[in-house]
Amino acid sequence: MKKEEIINLNRTLLYVSFGNMSKPGKSAMMRNLVRLGKHSKEIEDALKIAFDKFKPTGLDDLIKNKERSSAEQKELNELTKKFDDDIKDYSSELLNEDVEIKIDYISDADFDELVDATSKGARELTAGNFMYLREYLVKE
Repeated sequence: MKKEEIINLNRTLLYVSFGNMSKPGKSAMMRNLVRLGKHSKEIEDALKIAFDKFKPTGLDDLIKNKERSSAEQKELNELTKKFDDDIKDYSSELLNEDVEIKIDYISDADFDELVDATSKGARELTAGNFMYLREYLVKE
């Protein structure tokens, strides 16, 4: 599974309600949340570190200086563009990496309970979100 998928699946799972799922279904969901959460945290930490380490020297000083000359503004624009490009390149590379992660599946009945409980809880998930979850959580 790609790291980006791990983050997206984890974020989506955080919005669901387990409702009247079976005990094995709830346990499977909790194991998935814990595993995905650990990986998501590692990925988000790596992105935070990159954000700090990739920052060009002098960028903070130029940002703080509200009254910039045209040369300073040009330098700020160049540094900001370089910083953005470096972060985008690294993020893209990082999020595209594959990670082996075990997903515990739930039954169709448990998935139906999850959809029902989440929908009744006025959560803001779309039919597309539920289709996405079904793809990962229910083994055909």
